[in-house]
Amino acid sequence: MFKTIAALGLAAAFAGLATPGFAADLDEVMARNKIIIGVQNDVPPYSAIGDNNEPIGYDIDVAKLLAERLGVELELVVLTGANRVPYLLSNRVDAVVATIGITPERREAIDFTRPYLVFQTVMLAPEDIAVSSADEIGAYRVGVTRGTMMDPLVTNAAPAGTNIMRFDDDATSAVALATGQVDMVPTGELIARAIAEQNPDRNLEIKFVMASTYAGIGVSKDSPALRDRLNEVIAETLEDGALAKLYETWLGGELPELPASVDDVP
Repeated sequence: MFKTIAALGLAAAFAGLATPGFAADLDEVMARNKIIIGVQNDVPPYSAIGDNNEPIGYDIDVAKLLAERLGVELELVVLTGANRVPYLLSNRVDAVVATIGITPERREAIDFTRPYLVFQTVMLAPEDIAVSSADEIGAYRVGVTRGTMMDPLVTNAAPAGTNIMRFDDDATSAVALATGQVDMVPTGELIARAIAEQNPDRNLEIKFVMASTYAGIGVSKDSPALRDRLNEVIAETLEDGALAKLYETWLGGELPELPASVDDVP
């Protein structure tokens, strides 16, 4: 679905954001006794704003678990879906734990750990809109969030001429659907259910599954040792059940089986 030339274009477009020098690798993280992790706060239940105005959610607890297993302090940096990759390329964070799907395009620009999460992308729309596949959405206004996998997913699957409206973050996309500015939005299954529950007057329902996506922890290509150590930590938390416990707490049910490496992601 994603072409190499487009992937190279993404890397080139972000290259100008990078500052001189290299991203922090494992030695620097351990020397400073702190890992800086980028997270979102607008994609519940993966991330949200808690009672103390601090990020909470599955991704937040995963970030805390990683820091704990590394034995270092944790600094969270709140970012948006659109700037997850730029924050890595500009060395503003050491890693990103923000439901960032592993795609060939993104792998041209950054590295990923093995998956720690899998989620389905579904199309959410009012019940009176009769669509069952992307082939049928051409007559509707479709809202997507820039910089997320939803944008190219819809762009490539929708019929030519579909009115695709782009927003800067997931919260704005959700508001656009709730207020009728758009007719439908693609989003994660759990997020879709939360949006539907929060907006009962819109009679929203899941129409169809667009894709199943594995999410990994994003790291700079200049940080191979950090990537490898994070892979070890993920393996440890899968073996001892710590990751599954977080999944059950925030997402419910059992953690699905995950590929053993980023290269095993379908």
